Amino acid sequence: MPASAEHEYVTTCFNEIVTDLSRVDVYTYENVERQAFDFSCTMRVNLSRAVVGQTLWKHASGIEKDIRTLLFEDTAEIKVYLVRSDATTKRHVRATIDDYRRSGLFDDRLFRLLCLDVPVFDADDEAARVEVKAALRDQVADHLLFRTVFGGLSARDVWFLLHLENTTSHDLAYNLRLLHYIRSGRYISNRGTAFDLGSNANKVRERLRVLFGAGFIEPVHGQYAVTESGETFLRMLDRFGAEVRDRRLTPELIYLLRKIGCDVADIHRVPDPASGESLRPMHVLTMGLLFNDYNPDWRIGEDLFAAVDAALPGLPGPAAI
Repeated sequence: MPASAEHEYVTTCFNEIVTDLSRVDVYTYENVERQAFDFSCTMRVNLSRAVVGQTLWKHASGIEKDIRTLLFEDTAEIKVYLVRSDATTKRHVRATIDDYRRSGLFDDRLFRLLCLDVPVFDADDEAARVEVKAALRDQVADHLLFRTVFGGLSARDVWFLLHLENTTSHDLAYNLRLLHYIRSGRYISNRGTAFDLGSNANKVRERLRVLFGAGFIEPVHGQYAVTESGETFLRMLDRFGAEVRDRRLTPELIYLLRKIGCDVADIHRVPDPASGESLRPMHVLTMGLLFNDYNPDWRIGEDLFAAVDAALPGLPGPAAI
């Protein structure tokens, strides 16, 4: 039986969303031919993850077959099921998954299954198509990218990294500089790191705890390595610097930054002192550019804001840090 226009659109949407967001260069994406599925690909930050998926729209009789096919695919780390979000369909899907769960034989497979709800819509309605794509993009970003491919990176992690009370903007940006230093593979000891970064061993030790608490580094054979979430965050920072340098911020990067609590509009808002936040995340990310060699002549303040302003036409003038 031929697939409906809605089925085809939802499947196409998924592929377009992961392709569009991959243009930020935070992760790589490649389609892979697996004829048993509606879509299949590989996604990679540090680790390469195979993804397969099915789209369910009208044919409830195929739910058990879809789920069984997804569960028993042995090469994919992530199995995505795009499900029409009406009550009857969702109830059938949930009941089928519960049957597999109650058996106790599929726990190691079920945790790889990711069900994403797709609003009911008419494929002939252009406004509805736009709304469906936006809703699916949020789910793909939240549940597939950030929770899985990006190693669990969240706005809370970034808040933990960047919000320290009773500290200066330079101290906050130091966390970014230290994370970048560990990423380069140069970390050997606290003392050597302190010498290279012009600080002291106590400060390095303190900030390593912050990076570890944010989930951005992990101990490896007596040293430290950047985790997948830390690498994802640094790639966003790398891309942010490159786009500011080119005087153009892409919608995809703005969207991903907003997902980690770094709304680019915040660059022009003065933090509320009563909030206990020294700076808003976008202020600190902007100053983080100073440590990634995009333009070592930029000064902290107006010159750097001017570069961001050029990439964000139409926003109000810069706020003082």
